[in-house]
Amino acid sequence: MADKQWKHKLRPGTETGKIFYTALFFAIGVLFATLGFWKALFVCALTAVGYFIGSTSDLGATVGDAVNKVVPPKNQKVEYTEEDLEIVKNMKKPESEPNTTAATKSDEQ
Repeated sequence: MADKQWKHKLRPGTETGKIFYTALFFAIGVLFATLGFWKALFVCALTAVGYFIGSTSDLGATVGDAVNKVVPPKNQKVEYTEEDLEIVKNMKKPESEPNTTAATKSDEQ
């Protein structure tokens, strides 16, 4: 019974999960890295990955969304809702500045 309770507490997306996965990946980073800038940067990257894994409730969907933001799927059809179209229709056009080139040309002649 206690085993299920710990599995639930360590599940990604919970506060305990954030702490656990952050600490886990930090420890892995420290084990792999020694002194030096690039290796220390590697430890920070692993810590961030651990926090990312620990803070998401649906890891597959979150990773998929992140990948789609970096590399969007090709040939994806964009669909607009009626509300989106209505917002675009009701947008005010910015007032354009007077055309000074036409006045300049007529003055030159």
